[in-house]
Amino acid sequence: MKPFQSDAGLDRLRLDRVRSALQRGVDDDRYHGAVVMIGVHGEVVMEEAFGYADRSSGRLAKVDDVFRVASITKAFTASTVHRAMDEGLLSLNTRVVEVIPEFATAGEPQVGKSRVTVGHLLSHCSGLPPTPRVVPLELTGNLAATVAAACATSLVEDPGTSLIYSPTMNHALLGEMVRRVHGADHVRDVMRDELFDPLGMKDSALGMPDHLAPRAVPIRACTPKLSSWLDAKGIEMFNDVMTAEAEMPWVGAASTAADVYRLAELYRRGGELDGRRLLSQALVSRVTTNETFDWPNMLFADLADDPVNGFELGPGYYSYGFNLSGASVAPSMFGTLTSPATYGYHAGGTSLFWIDPVHDVTMVCLGVGVMPEPDAVFRYQHLSDLVIGSVT
Repeated sequence: MKPFQSDAGLDRLRLDRVRSALQRGVDDDRYHGAVVMIGVHGEVVMEEAFGYADRSSGRLAKVDDVFRVASITKAFTASTVHRAMDEGLLSLNTRVVEVIPEFATAGEPQVGKSRVTVGHLLSHCSGLPPTPRVVPLELTGNLAATVAAACATSLVEDPGTSLIYSPTMNHALLGEMVRRVHGADHVRDVMRDELFDPLGMKDSALGMPDHLAPRAVPIRACTPKLSSWLDAKGIEMFNDVMTAEAEMPWVGAASTAADVYRLAELYRRGGELDGRRLLSQALVSRVTTNETFDWPNMLFADLADDPVNGFELGPGYYSYGFNLSGASVAPSMFGTLTSPATYGYHAGGTSLFWIDPVHDVTMVCLGVGVMPEPDAVFRYQHLSDLVIGSVT
């Protein structure tokens, strides 16, 4: 990355508040570390590491650390789907059963399943249930097993009628669809050939290949209990499950802050990067627009109802592949000061990236140490507001 050459549009004293806040979080042991990249008008104004990659061993964080990026994987999968759409292999209206016929016939056949489309999966409006683990632990990295479980699962709502964040099945099905339409043996190969290699994301993969493993940041929980359904053991098991062969297109990618930033740049620039057009401008415009109206963000429903740490439950604001800031100022990892058009993705308790197309600002923060979800929401709300507040 080129060093930042100009002060135009940036208040450096305000940017120092971002550094101070990140370091304070490490010093107060709220989390263990972070690698951060911030861009303004396409120029990198911050690329820094804070704290530890592994506090228990004393290993300090470095900017080229490789992270298990958890749900940011969903943005990688969505981007691979976007490429397939631009190539005419899929469309937003492609029904799942056109590519995966057994989706409507496995288990108890359900008429509504035949209507589920790529657009429904990308926007979490498929009607599939919010089930985080659909196969036994030993099969977690087996995409075929997860897809079979999704095919055998009944819908809990009609497609396109509500926002239900399904943390596993939507993107497992999307990964299988791109694998099949490309005629590939493995979705990890499609993601490499269609996304990582063309974008120059040299340190990214679906799974944890051997050449990236020495730089990998171990997953560590900051507290024994992270949410109503997830504890330290449940999240730290991904250190072992995420092998080179594991294919989890919903949660199983490895990447660096620099690579995630390159993906963000592709969309910020309207589908072109380094003089090469990888997505059409029309597609980028379509997939970064809110498609879920003001439907409530049920992903945070349990958190909002917490008698001690509860907060206002705002709309979900999902597009065909991303989460958006939207007009609400309810608690959000994207902050309260970013423009409503801001879009990106976050990984529960750890990391996020976003692009504000109005202020022309990009933020990537890959965190070390998984925090309880309410703490993570307010940490990133604070940091996002500080970042956007540093732009003049």
